[in-house]
Amino acid sequence: MHITQIDVMGVRNIANISLSPFKSANFIYGVNGSGKTSLLESIYLLSRGKSFRSRDIRTVINESLSECIVHARIDIRPETQMSIGLRRNVSGVLEAKKNGDRIKTSSELASLFPIQVIDSSSFNLIDGSPFHRRKFLDWGVFHVEPAYASVWNKHQKALKQRNHLLRYGTANKDELNVWNAELDKLNGLVTSYRERYISNLSDSLRESLSRYEQINGIQVQYEKGWSSDKNFIDVLQDSEVSDRKLGHTSHGAHKADLSITLDGVKVRDKFSRGQIKLLVYALQLAQGEIHKQNTGIACAYVLDDLPSELDEVNRELVLNHLFDLNCQFFVTGVDKLDFMSHLKEKTCKMFHMEQGFIKEIN
Repeated sequence: MHITQIDVMGVRNIANISLSPFKSANFIYGVNGSGKTSLLESIYLLSRGKSFRSRDIRTVINESLSECIVHARIDIRPETQMSIGLRRNVSGVLEAKKNGDRIKTSSELASLFPIQVIDSSSFNLIDGSPFHRRKFLDWGVFHVEPAYASVWNKHQKALKQRNHLLRYGTANKDELNVWNAELDKLNGLVTSYRERYISNLSDSLRESLSRYEQINGIQVQYEKGWSSDKNFIDVLQDSEVSDRKLGHTSHGAHKADLSITLDGVKVRDKFSRGQIKLLVYALQLAQGEIHKQNTGIACAYVLDDLPSELDEVNRELVLNHLFDLNCQFFVTGVDKLDFMSHLKEKTCKMFHMEQGFIKEIN
């Protein structure tokens, strides 16, 4: 799957641009503030309808305009194409279409064009809160397990109901037991999907890590959010008193985490920033490989400021990994010389951005 044409209007300092990316590697260089990251943000909007940089869509839209528009033509497979168009206004209204037909939900939009982002915030995957690791995990499960989105939404609704009863103290024992049973069932389904995914990811991750000597041997284990030696329904019942005091459910799939260790030690406690960033690439590229194995479709990558905190040797390792995945990727950097030494005998496209405008460099 790859973008063959993309048109962007009104995303930050991009007034109106159009480009035809290469089906594999695309490098965008320019000074800070030239619009490089805004272009990546535009590509991400096609998949998620929101920014990876800001929750407030108003900051994404050019300050002189009331809306932003992104449109792309995408080759899914040979002789199979689609178009995706997206419009967001300053009021937050999202309008998205596939081949002219309205896309009704954000999950439907996300399923059409799977994309992964690696930027400065990606360090959170290793040294941030469990939320970031669950987000990484759930991206993978969502894209390979068609039923997962529905199960997760039902889980969230059941969790909200139980938390409401706990918080406001209105639940009698029978009423709470009803939601305990529902949450137990859905929690089990969410956990089984995740555990199956982690099992599949492990093989791909071993191959991915073997490319990077200084991080090889990393172990990733799923921590499901409650004691493994207890049934979840018993955990809910045993924690009822403390949960009422807290006003929320303190155990379950919504509290799950990934334990990422080397020789039994959390990597966030022993790795440098460069090693952490390299590990992030290894994890997310392994995830892309799993997606391709399960769906037959390669996801796209947007990589903001690849040269930052990676030396020349490790940049080459990452770029070779991306080329071997046969996926489309977009990489930004300040200086094109940071890329040129890695592109011998590689087919790609190079673009220069300046003040919100883009030009293909031959």
